Amino acid sequence: MNDSKISVRYAKALFDLARDKKILDQVSHDLLIIKNNLDTVFEFREVINSPIIAPSVKNKIVKSTFEFGINSLTKDFVELILNKKREFYLQDIIRNFLDSYKKEKNIKTVVLTSAIEIGSAYREKIKNTIKQQLKADIELVEKIDGKILGGIILRIDNQQFDSSVLAKLSKIRREIASN
Repeated sequence: MNDSKISVRYAKALFDLARDKKILDQVSHDLLIIKNNLDTVFEFREVINSPIIAPSVKNKIVKSTFEFGINSLTKDFVELILNKKREFYLQDIIRNFLDSYKKEKNIKTVVLTSAIEIGSAYREKIKNTIKQQLKADIELVEKIDGKILGGIILRIDNQQFDSSVLAKLSKIRREIASN
């Protein structure tokens, strides 16, 4: 079976079950916590993805790590993934689940890249403007990249709006070269 099909099917099953039980927000929050641990704690990710460590040991580690604050459905789901030896797909399953969750809740992820950290007032102005334009809730991800020199770059879905100084200088450079 195709790897992406596996992760999509597991994500859809968990999503449908969480929605039916009306705990979609809680499960989404739980999966964000697990994702954060997989992304940031190297040792945790290595233990979970290790083919050598037995599923029972992995389950004990997961239970002790997330003993408090994680819904029982999420715990049971992760236990199922580990017992079925599908832990390699866990990050993709979480990503697919969160994509479905964002679609269901009409949440758009906007990546804002700037040369320096922007102020909270400007951040909120950008967020509110985009929210009004898209008629959706906004999840703002900020990145700092000194290479753009100034201005901002906004990435929404597959569209990018580049008003950086670097982009403007490149445009001027191309115009001068073509003349």
